[in-house]
Amino acid sequence: MKLGMQQHRTRLAAIAAAGVALFFGVVLALSLAQPGYDSQNQLMSELALGRHGQFLVIAFLALAAATGAVSLSLFSFGAPVAVGLLPAIAATSFVGAGLVSLGASIEIHVFLWPPPSSCAV
Repeated sequence: MKLGMQQHRTRLAAIAAAGVALFFGVVLALSLAQPGYDSQNQLMSELALGRHGQFLVIAFLALAAATGAVSLSLFSFGAPVAVGLLPAIAATSFVGAGLVSLGASIEIHVFLWPPPSSCAV
């Protein structure tokens, strides 16, 4: 069955809305489930350190799906390539944020930006 353009756009909008809702739902649930977490003074990435931190992957993948759907929707309306690519790049970044573990991100950071060989104190 071939979808009409309006049906296609409606599905993309539903994916975007569901992705954003799932992202906020998971982050809210994690922030409530992690004792002592203070969302006003702690980074969201600190939720990954909690007991259920692995669920943050779901949040970032949902956000990736949402921004990917926005990108496809923009292209369906004939948006300029640069405008449609921006959310596509964001979606790719959210996938990376979700799939790269905290330990791996530290290793990547140290590899790309090694500490100075001698630090003057």
